[in-house]
Amino acid sequence: MVKFLIHHAWGFFMPKTNAERLAEYEAAETAVLLSQSYSISGRSVTRANLNEIRKAIDYYSQMADRDTNGGITVRGITPVG
Repeated sequence: MVKFLIHHAWGFFMPKTNAERLAEYEAAETAVLLSQSYSISGRSVTRANLNEIRKAIDYYSQMADRDTNGGITVRGITPVG
């Protein structure tokens, strides 16, 4: 299982699995779909690019599947040398 280290403001690292990253990107996709941009007190905020979020969802979905299914399988290797 692959884990990523995330730096928090408190100065420590917390590991993230591919499944946890996938859940975060899916939540981001939902947020963008509900409201791409909004204004508060005269300040405008625009959320992230939906296409980039969907690319990350595809990637982390594949990685999470590999983690749960035992990784990748290689067949038919030809030795070189």
